[in-house]
Amino acid sequence: MGVLLIVALIPLLSLLPRDADVLLDAEAPAGLATALAEAHAGLRIESDVAAEILPPFQSDGPFTMMDATVAARLEALGRRGSFTPLTSSTVVVAYDPERVDPDDLGYLTDYGRLEAPLFVPGGDTSYRVVATLAGALGGARPEPASHDAAMALLKSVRQGPGLVIGRPWREYPDHFAEAPAALLTDAQAVELRAEGLPIEFFVPHDANLTWIDGLWSNNPGAPAPQVAPETLAAHGLRAADGTADPALFPPVEDYAGTRGLVTVSDRDRLDRLYTNMWRDIRRTVLGTHFHTPATGRERLALTAVLSVLLLLWGASLIWRARSAQQGRLLQALAFTMVSWLFIRVLKEYALGPAYRLLWYGFLPSMLAMTAIFALLARHVAEPGRRRPHTGRIVAWGSVLLALLVVTNDLHQWVYALHSTSAGADDHDYGPGFYAVSAWIVGWVLYTVVVLLRSAGRMRNWAALGVAVATLGFLATYQVAYSARVPVFRQTETTLITIVAVIILVEAFTRSGLIPANRRYLELFQATTVPAALYDARFRRIDSSPSAGPLPDPVRAELAAGATLVKHRPPDGGATDYHRVPIDGGHVVWGTDMGPLVLARTRLAGTKAALDRRLALLRRAAAADGDRRKLAYGNRVLQRLQDTVDERLADVAAVGKRLAEEPAGAPVATDGDAPCAATLRARRNNDLRHVGLALTYCKRAGLAILEAAATPLDADRLAEDLRMLCASFATAEYRAAADGSDPLVDAAGVVTRGSGPLPTATYLAALNVIHRLLDDAVQHAPMGLAGFLTVVVDRRSVRVTVLWEGTSGALDGDGLLRSTRLIADAPGLADTVTLLRADATADGPGTRLTVELGVRT
Repeated sequence: MGVLLIVALIPLLSLLPRDADVLLDAEAPAGLATALAEAHAGLRIESDVAAEILPPFQSDGPFTMMDATVAARLEALGRRGSFTPLTSSTVVVAYDPERVDPDDLGYLTDYGRLEAPLFVPGGDTSYRVVATLAGALGGARPEPASHDAAMALLKSVRQGPGLVIGRPWREYPDHFAEAPAALLTDAQAVELRAEGLPIEFFVPHDANLTWIDGLWSNNPGAPAPQVAPETLAAHGLRAADGTADPALFPPVEDYAGTRGLVTVSDRDRLDRLYTNMWRDIRRTVLGTHFHTPATGRERLALTAVLSVLLLLWGASLIWRARSAQQGRLLQALAFTMVSWLFIRVLKEYALGPAYRLLWYGFLPSMLAMTAIFALLARHVAEPGRRRPHTGRIVAWGSVLLALLVVTNDLHQWVYALHSTSAGADDHDYGPGFYAVSAWIVGWVLYTVVVLLRSAGRMRNWAALGVAVATLGFLATYQVAYSARVPVFRQTETTLITIVAVIILVEAFTRSGLIPANRRYLELFQATTVPAALYDARFRRIDSSPSAGPLPDPVRAELAAGATLVKHRPPDGGATDYHRVPIDGGHVVWGTDMGPLVLARTRLAGTKAALDRRLALLRRAAAADGDRRKLAYGNRVLQRLQDTVDERLADVAAVGKRLAEEPAGAPVATDGDAPCAATLRARRNNDLRHVGLALTYCKRAGLAILEAAATPLDADRLAEDLRMLCASFATAEYRAAADGSDPLVDAAGVVTRGSGPLPTATYLAALNVIHRLLDDAVQHAPMGLAGFLTVVVDRRSVRVTVLWEGTSGALDGDGLLRSTRLIADAPGLADTVTLLRADATADGPGTRLTVELGVRT
């Protein structure tokens, strides 16, 4: 907001006193500033200032350049000051002597037969050219009739050889190749020729007007600086008394037929010609407007009709608006459009700066309508909430941008005018114009998005399609009109824009994007809801046919501010009364709660019955849970029994055999040494067999019992395997063997695997390792050493054992005897499949490879 404020206030700096003594017109010849500086040393001169745009207000302000008729108007209005004439200028014909015959250009009235394209500059020079043409065609003085004739003449030139019109006179060199002939002032022709443009010029025989330009002083006691005629002539100018350099200007006798314009009546006559000059050029010459009467009566008629329609439409918005705030915004929109039409009417009769100010009214009107649409969208989306920040941003931003537009005369940021007559096509768009356009487009998009989001699904798609088509047309039209597309420039943009906005509002209303009360009285009478309208004092205004009188206690509570009153009379009825405040009163409706109360009673009984059944189900579920726990425990015990029974049976057999042996250990003698060694070896093997069986039963039993609470994985398997191998490699077994038998030892155990393992896979791995070790104890020679590798996953077990003996070759079949029977082992049947069990020689030892498949 602060940035916008600064941008809007910067142009006002132009109203501050200028640091200059002389302000020269933007179209003043360059030699005038040089002549003034030479005649008055130290004089501060500022060029390129439009004197009409900055009239002299301050008594001690700078000297301002203007023509004598403007000075006469100021004196007639009582403005204190004095005018010092300096130069004179007459419209001449400049031409390229290589391409144009000057005999064809002697009379302005003959230009309809011109064979070469003609250049007519814009700016203030265009007024002098048109006035000169009108004076030549009028025979003596320029009048409205001769003005129309001048327009017709320019039209014939445009339709014939061609016409370049509206560009600044200093741009004529850029168009010289296109238009070898031009209507300029004599001082302009001299300056262009001095800059190297190969032209000649002369005063037409029927040219009869000469403008006297000078400096206006706000203080009659301090007249403007004067310059000697000889000094002006030396700088390529023609003095007010006619003094000029004969080498640069036509002979004096060529100016004998011209008359200087110096009186108020001359100014009044010129103003009548200048009022709608560029409008007439657009219509008659350029064809960028419909060919309607120059009086503008058709505009007044259309404006009057549309104003009446707008008033009627605005009145309809009062009763169609859903809320007072919405109604005020819609009425403000209608008032803005009526004001825009009023500005358009005033523009037809305004002159000079007033005309420009009214012409600038297009963009402020668009800004105002855009701001109203944005505020309306915010109100529709959140009618009960106040968000002042959004409203302030759109309001103040629009105001500041409107100030930027109406002060365009001071800075030219919005419209870069090539002349002091706004409304002509000889202007360019400045950055301010694009900033205003972007602001309007942004808030229009905000309005559409907010309205679409707030409407939800309540949309009339046909009306919404009309709204979208209208928005698209309006956007296309404005872009094409600003781009000067001829078809669109021939239309009345104000009327078309206003009609499009009306259609847009109606489409938004009928599509449901803007809520409206349409036929609400008929709907209120037709509804079956018992509703009633009450005023602010809670007096009944109207009601639906089904609405009965309010009970006194309910009425008192609602009038006190309650929004819901539950009425429960002794007769068993039940009614809930609701109140919603609206603008100017309240809406009250009743809801019969009797069926709902009955339904609640039935639901309460049903709930009690369901609660009883639920309690029974919970007790049954608890009992079923106990049964499931018992069944699970039985399955665990059965698996445990299947797993350890066979091993325990082996242990019992060994114990029985040991019990049948002599109580004392046999004493070795030379005669019975082999028998004693054999007995000791068999006893040691039995002990190792028992140790393996007991260790296996312990580890397998713990795994079965703990599987539900502790996950079984490869790390736990590795630990159990190490304990299983240690059962026949510890010091106890060495002592039991009395040190006479070599130790059967597993050199190492390597287990590979990751993740949790099913119980069946875990038991299969333990069982196969136990069988391999037991076969090695029972069937291998003494002095056996081995290396064990186990690779396990969820569904398979792969075991590799490398056995090496110190007393001869190893029996591979003996080492795999019980392993090959694993598929029939109790506890593992139907879950383990033996995929591979073979023995291969590996150097001095034997490599056993066993693969199991496990069904989990």
